[in-house]
Amino acid sequence: MRVLHYVHRFSPIGEDFIYDQLVDLGASGVEVMVATLERHRPRERPFSRVELIGVPDGLSPEASVAELRGRLDALVDASSCQLVHAHFGQAGVLLHP
Repeated sequence: MRVLHYVHRFSPIGEDFIYDQLVDLGASGVEVMVATLERHRPRERPFSRVELIGVPDGLSPEASVAELRGRLDALVDASSCQLVHAHFGQAGVLLHP
């Protein structure tokens, strides 16, 4: 199974449980990919499949959401993910069709 996990920030201090869960999923045979706007602590929390999907500066909030949604949709299509997971409510709202 291929899973795309979306978080606004990947592995900042205080959210180690997400990193640990992804590592455990990978060890169990699940192909895990992370899509994020910001990457934190890459040396302390190495993870090979992280896609930074930043939004260009200067866009209105509405245009930023539309652009981000488009980038996430393209990543889902390109990676053939079978499941997209968001840990937090705001991320889930963004991903909802």
